[in-house]
Amino acid sequence: MNRTLAFLESLGRDERLAQSEALADAARAAGVAPELADALARRDRAALERLLGARHNLVCAVFPVDPDRGDEEKQPDQEPQPQDAPQQRAA
Repeated sequence: MNRTLAFLESLGRDERLAQSEALADAARAAGVAPELADALARRDRAALERLLGARHNLVCAVFPVDPDRGDEEKQPDQEPQPQDAPQQRAA
């Protein structure tokens, strides 16, 4: 696995290798398992995930602020004002 990860890292540093027809040969020469090298050459993401035991991809999404909601979420919760506090009755 360490050889595979090192090879994948080298692909990130050398884009010519990633676009090369000899990608599978370079992967095998780096000690990557033949089935992984073939999946890399085919650019088969599903096979790579399966062979490497990768988990499902996670997605991080950022949603824009809804302009119709106003400033109500921007203000922190405030202590109740004296006029808002319940009045105590004299005993």
